[in-house]
Amino acid sequence: MTTATLSKQLPAKGPYARVPYCDEHNRAVTGCPKCRAWNNWRLRVWRRRRENGQRATVPVPEIRAHLEKLRAAGMKGRDIYTAAGVSRGTYEAVAYKPNRKFVLADVGEKILAVPVPPKPDRLPPLSNLVDPTGAVRRVHALQRIGWTFRDICEAGGLSTRVEGIATQTWITRDTAAGVRRAYESLSMTPGPSGITAKRAARAGWPPPLAWDDATIDDPNAEPVLNAEPAGDPDAYDPITVGLAVDGRLTYEQIAGNRADLVEVVRRLAKQKTDQQIADHLRWPGADDGEVGKTRGQAAVCKLRNREGIAGPERFEAVYAYRPGGKRTPRTRAKAA
Repeated sequence: MTTATLSKQLPAKGPYARVPYCDEHNRAVTGCPKCRAWNNWRLRVWRRRRENGQRATVPVPEIRAHLEKLRAAGMKGRDIYTAAGVSRGTYEAVAYKPNRKFVLADVGEKILAVPVPPKPDRLPPLSNLVDPTGAVRRVHALQRIGWTFRDICEAGGLSTRVEGIATQTWITRDTAAGVRRAYESLSMTPGPSGITAKRAARAGWPPPLAWDDATIDDPNAEPVLNAEPAGDPDAYDPITVGLAVDGRLTYEQIAGNRADLVEVVRRLAKQKTDQQIADHLRWPGADDGEVGKTRGQAAVCKLRNREGIAGPERFEAVYAYRPGGKRTPRTRAKAA
């Protein structure tokens, strides 16, 4: 019978000398002598740091805030965990695991010790690189009205993908010119993807109308956002609303801007029932048989009630109550 022996690193000076580790499991397993030895060593280090007045753990939000600064400066994940001297799995667990609240101080301090590289003030002369601020703003603005990355690349004649330009320190002049061509071609037309528009709205990215063409490339410029409330008539886009009322836009294309959707339903509700509005806008669930029609009609009715939008007069009369009786189509005439 053979017994498991502890695998240890070569001794090093300091409190972390002779660190045991298990080369058989990725996480601690009950009954494994190697895992037990590693766990006991971790507890000894934790107690020693507490006794010396040092923190034994580091909050993950503090580390993630530092990681955001490193990424904003142009560092990639591989650059960060290589400079910190930690494994890729440790870096990804700290950066992305939602239930991770603390990490050991030796790991956290290694990541926090990675310096934020300074961004150069200007590029060398005759460089083919430019600042990505204007391109990032144009891409975000196009996404805000429903255009996807693929649509932007096709409209700008780009062979490369534009998803990562927001994290890059510099981009090529060809990429910036392609994004500019796509912006000039698509900025005044609503895009086909309502999901993209919702995500952009949730991220707080301003639409094209919030930017001025003369200052969109200026890093110090700020967007001119509409300060009117969502229910105000000036908050919606009249072009988008008109196209939707004419049946040229669907629910998925206008759902990204709630003001547009509310105004479209308000205009259609003057002449159409809830079910007719759902069919007109091709509301999700409006064409799935009887159950689907019920879901689409219920969604429109819920939106009308929440926004205080009245239905057509002839349909409101059908559901008026007659004193002492039940609801009938003749209620209004008899009540008068």
